[in-house]
Amino acid sequence: MPSKLKQNLPAIILFIFFASLYIYTAAPGVYDGDSGELAAAVNTLGLAHPTGFPLYMLSGKLFTLLVPIKDIAYRLNIFSSLLTATALAFFYYTLKNLGNSSFASLTASFILGLGRNTIWANSGRADVYALSLLFVSVLFFIFSKWKSNPDTKHFYLYGFLWGLSLGTHALMLIMGIPFLFMLWQARPFLKSHISVLIKTAIITILPGVQYFYLLFAYKRNGIVNWGSMASFHDLINYITQRDYTFKMFAYSSSYLGGYFSKLFSLLLGEFGILIIISLCGLIYVFKKDRSLFAIFGLVTMANAFMMLSYGQTSELLILYHYVFLIDLILAITFAFGFDLLIKSIEKNRRFVTIFGVFMVLAVSYQAVHSFNYNNRRHNYIFEDFARNALIGVDHGSIVFIGDDPVVGPLWYLQTLGERKDVTVISLGLLKFDWYIRNLMKKYPWLMDQAVLEQGLDATRLEVIILHNINRRKIYTSVPNWDDYAKSNFYFVPVGTLYAILLRGSDNDFIGLTQLNRSIWDQYELRNTELNDHPDFMVNILIRRYSLALADAGVASAAVGLVDNAIYFTNKSIDMAPSDQAKQKIKALKK
Repeated sequence: MPSKLKQNLPAIILFIFFASLYIYTAAPGVYDGDSGELAAAVNTLGLAHPTGFPLYMLSGKLFTLLVPIKDIAYRLNIFSSLLTATALAFFYYTLKNLGNSSFASLTASFILGLGRNTIWANSGRADVYALSLLFVSVLFFIFSKWKSNPDTKHFYLYGFLWGLSLGTHALMLIMGIPFLFMLWQARPFLKSHISVLIKTAIITILPGVQYFYLLFAYKRNGIVNWGSMASFHDLINYITQRDYTFKMFAYSSSYLGGYFSKLFSLLLGEFGILIIISLCGLIYVFKKDRSLFAIFGLVTMANAFMMLSYGQTSELLILYHYVFLIDLILAITFAFGFDLLIKSIEKNRRFVTIFGVFMVLAVSYQAVHSFNYNNRRHNYIFEDFARNALIGVDHGSIVFIGDDPVVGPLWYLQTLGERKDVTVISLGLLKFDWYIRNLMKKYPWLMDQAVLEQGLDATRLEVIILHNINRRKIYTSVPNWDDYAKSNFYFVPVGTLYAILLRGSDNDFIGLTQLNRSIWDQYELRNTELNDHPDFMVNILIRRYSLALADAGVASAAVGLVDNAIYFTNKSIDMAPSDQAKQKIKALKK
């Protein structure tokens, strides 16, 4: 075997194995809320939520054009799979450059790739994290090359790629820590070679041109169009995520315990009992290379602090997306710890055998556990729920959606040309003035400027409804949102949605209720067995189905459709009634 092929064979094996695994377990179509939104934005070159992710938008679009298989969402799921597999191959080279053996580097890369909660979980679905992971791996690779050969070309390459990576996620700011260390270490040289420092700064700033994409996307005013770009101030607010400031440091002291408990459980789920070897490696790095230990520590703390700053209980549910930097650090220290253990027991065959059996069992358990957790191969629930929601909705209707796992997939289906006649409005965004203005720009008939005078999103919703209820059919996923709504509107179950009628429209109430069963009969209900599914968003949709069925049962009973009431009630119980659904069922039985 040629020496070059032999040298690169472990990385090739890593890429082929994980690309195959991740593609096999990838979601078959559009997945959760953010995935649906991003797939819609990529498909139409729209403006996604802050920070806009221009590099992901452009690279994702290019990939979907070059790989014409199935639909856009599936192509982006495959894109994430390939990006993650490539990141693991670069990670192997990084470990080798840091002085670890090929065996330890390969083992650590496999353990990282088989982790349950973050690395694998972020592959196989359309989202920005796989691209961010690739950049982190490549940047650590360049840093590891610089440590053995501090050449100025590494400044240029690191600076350019780091600047480019900021177009994937704000977490990439943390990767400025190794860059600053490189520059600090080279300060005697840079003092006498100012031109190198200036050139590095220019090369680092140059990728900022990608943010012109945001202006281009905003002007298109497509189905997905977040934020405002009406002024430079608006652009800065968008990039700096000013709309999310209400989340920043909003936690109480009780939140801290929940945060660190969740963080620890995520890391434990990623490495299992093997995290002990990572901790041993961390001690080894501390003794061997204090500067490297300091960088690892700063990156870890920055990652943990950046996510802690979001400070809301709801963020704990999606924390797994963001901790991949800590995962990589622990995988690096695992390689050091693994080499250390092998060297300490290599002369004792008995210990080597015991340790080998332990590793095989630990990695096998991790692989099986992670596979069951992350296998989305047959998970159609997000796509089905979004498509089902549009069944029974009249032509030209307005649909208010309050479920994050549904809004994105609905937007995505519309970018494919499905039910573009329906105006889909996110209830969660009505509190933002820019969202109201963007809606008015796209749908001039929808409302007038008076809605901006209303401070509460519930009041804005009511103003929009009253402006349109005599002209268009209106539906919502969230009934009875306040006392005014309860007093002035009927909320009639229509599949998983509720038609909004003015009080007194009794004939319409009866007519819609009579049609409801035929709507449910058209539904595709795959993946709707609630067996403690690992993805909490899947559980949300299953419970939404169950609650909608329970409400349909109550409505049927109210108009004397006893057979339908029994049918809906039993179906709700069979699926997975939530506490709310159970209460409705008890009331119905009485």
